[in-house]
Amino acid sequence: YKGLQLTKRVAQVTDEGVEKVIEDLRNNAAQLVPVEDRLSQTGDFVSVNLVGRYIDPVEEEDLKTEDLVVELGAEGVHPDFETNLTGVKEGDERQFTVKYPEDFQSEGLAGKTLEFTATIVAVKTKELPELDDEFAQEIAEEYSEDYSTLEEMRAQIRENLIANAEAEAEAALRDNLLSLLAQDYDFPVPAPLIERQANSRLNNFVQQLFRSGMPPQAMRQINWEERKALELTNALTDVRIALLLGRIAEAEQITVTQDDLDEEIERIAEAVGQSREQVEARLTKEDSLSSIESRLQSGKVVDFLISQAEIATEEFDPQAATTPTLDEASQDKAEGAGESA
Repeated sequence: YKGLQLTKRVAQVTDEGVEKVIEDLRNNAAQLVPVEDRLSQTGDFVSVNLVGRYIDPVEEEDLKTEDLVVELGAEGVHPDFETNLTGVKEGDERQFTVKYPEDFQSEGLAGKTLEFTATIVAVKTKELPELDDEFAQEIAEEYSEDYSTLEEMRAQIRENLIANAEAEAEAALRDNLLSLLAQDYDFPVPAPLIERQANSRLNNFVQQLFRSGMPPQAMRQINWEERKALELTNALTDVRIALLLGRIAEAEQITVTQDDLDEEIERIAEAVGQSREQVEARLTKEDSLSSIESRLQSGKVVDFLISQAEIATEEFDPQAATTPTLDEASQDKAEGAGESA
């Protein structure tokens, strides 16, 4: 496990990347202003009062939505809405029929045909702020940054992008180290450990969906049997890595001190906005201190392995090539390994 050969791939930060961030900030700060001298076109935002009558299969209750905003030309807008809401003005009314495919993402509309009546409430266009020092000052105030000119904002954005690129490269390096460590080991693992870790991964996945705001009806469309099978496969790797890291910790006498544990509890307390005493009491009640200790030990072992590895650094242009991304199921292997142990 010493002298592992790894490559740390760091994304280059380009002028184009900096300008893209600035354009994103401008778009976020843009205002929607009414269009009065022309009909709607691609890029406009059309607000409609919508009534949908189910015609196949027939349903008694209509689908009604008020002030639905449709961005013409945006990804995900249904082609029939795109066609019928282009070339309209406030007060117009449009009728059109939409036949949704069987695999449409909304379960309530999938495979159904509706006749829509859309009354145009407003047509607006996006007005971007001027790219000047005043804009930079507004962004600095909003995001609590310390700059007052456009050039200072560009410099800060570049610095932030460099820090993000380094953090992502470091995370990928640690993940690749764990994969490399585990690839030569194929020993049997007790089934209860795998099941427990798979359930933990599945629970984390569900919590992630809830935090993302996914509606319950969309969650019901997920093939949970396939997802559980995937998590069982990944859990096997997690547990193997956990056992390997535990053995290395024993061999190298890597331990977690009380100071390490206290520091982590303080970090958690600050993150959740509670006192140290409250967090420690909750963790003790939930019997979670041991899993935190295992996670900290795993992190220490990975730090040790990184310090002993032979690491080559390589820069790449994210615009010119597709970089290997970490599969969702293999994220945070060190953390998962610590918990499974």
